[in-house]
Amino acid sequence: MRSQLMVVALGFVVPLLSAAAALAADPAIPKVVLVKLTTTEGRFVVGELLEAKSEDLMVLDLKTGETLTFAAANVRTVKKPLKESEAIASVGLPALLAWKIKRTVPLGPIAGKIAKLDPADPGAVFATLGAKHGIIESQELAIFRDEDEIKDPDTGKVLGKQRRKIAELTVTDVQDRSAVFWLAFQTQEAKNGHSG
Repeated sequence: MRSQLMVVALGFVVPLLSAAAALAADPAIPKVVLVKLTTTEGRFVVGELLEAKSEDLMVLDLKTGETLTFAAANVRTVKKPLKESEAIASVGLPALLAWKIKRTVPLGPIAGKIAKLDPADPGAVFATLGAKHGIIESQELAIFRDEDEIKDPDTGKVLGKQRRKIAELTVTDVQDRSAVFWLAFQTQEAKNGHSG
């Protein structure tokens, strides 16, 4: 099921599936866990647990929308799963609703650049999009090339650009600010390395 289609110029990747749709569609992807984290200094953060390792925790702060990383040594307690009513009591209803809306309603295209193509692994594409941008594993993305401008025949005003899909990608590994994508489909133009 494709719930969202985004387009961006050559060199940029764009989601075809919203993160929420991908989460709902794939039972192997863990569901969202809300937590209340208290630091050793007494600071608390309520948010979505993005990653938990033995050495640190990554949390999306519901109040600020920032991704925060805490060293495990600096964390006193982590309450999880946190009920929505408990989150509301800590950060307020507007913050919780804003977070929920961002997770389920696309707010517009996100764009990133291709950072690296690995000659040893021609199917791997490294890009400047990651968890911070809402990218998740197994998400499908596409690369488009801008072509001709579309102009109003009467005024000559540019209405938009004609875009052609030249590749489809699937996310295989996600980090905070980058991800690895597997090239699922590409046109002959993309194979030849033509630039826009």
